[in-house]
Amino acid sequence: MQELIGDNFPCYHRGNWQMRKLIPLEGGERGKPKSRACVAGNRVQKDWSITMPSNESTPLPERVSSAYTKLSAVAKDLNSVSDELGELIARIDSALKKLNLGVSVWIKIAVRGADLLNDDPIEETDQIGYVKIRGKWGISLSTMSLDVTDGSETFEQWPFNDAPRLMRLSAIDKIADLLEALTGKAAEMKDIVAGKLNDARSVAEAVTRTSGNRVLVRGAITYPPTSKRGEVAK
Repeated sequence: MQELIGDNFPCYHRGNWQMRKLIPLEGGERGKPKSRACVAGNRVQKDWSITMPSNESTPLPERVSSAYTKLSAVAKDLNSVSDELGELIARIDSALKKLNLGVSVWIKIAVRGADLLNDDPIEETDQIGYVKIRGKWGISLSTMSLDVTDGSETFEQWPFNDAPRLMRLSAIDKIADLLEALTGKAAEMKDIVAGKLNDARSVAEAVTRTSGNRVLVRGAITYPPTSKRGEVAK
């Protein structure tokens, strides 16, 4: 093992571990963890010296083989938790489908601004929504890209489980916001429909009165046959 010792050591500062210079405390000798603290005044990790394996003597094929073995194990775990996440979203989709909402909504997850200084004029907005894709309603993700130099836009959307993995992970915290947005949109739609009911009733009544006993046959208006006494035939 190769020990790295210098003037900077890991220190917990403002919610994160950082490499910062150390100062002696309580008259301790340099090199003792209990007598060290950050310049900011926070205690350092108990074992402040950093040890790293030396790879200089390890043959390259062995390092590659070892790295791939570790990567395979991590990938297996990652796919497992991702599959579980997909199953949970499918359950939410199934519950929403039973409500037969028929309304769509999008809410923002994150916005990545353009960087003109580095020749990147694209501003991207990631969204989570409840929409109909390829004839099927469900929780979905999308990215809207805006070229700030000419105002052109592109839009890409996916069913939740088909979206990029990192986007799926960042969307989880927005599920509750999505359900709240859906509630608001459904309530808004209910008020609109309720406001149109009286108009619909009036139209239906007018059509009923006007039509009387007339019957529409192959696009032409005719009347029911009458008996010899002039009464409508039964």
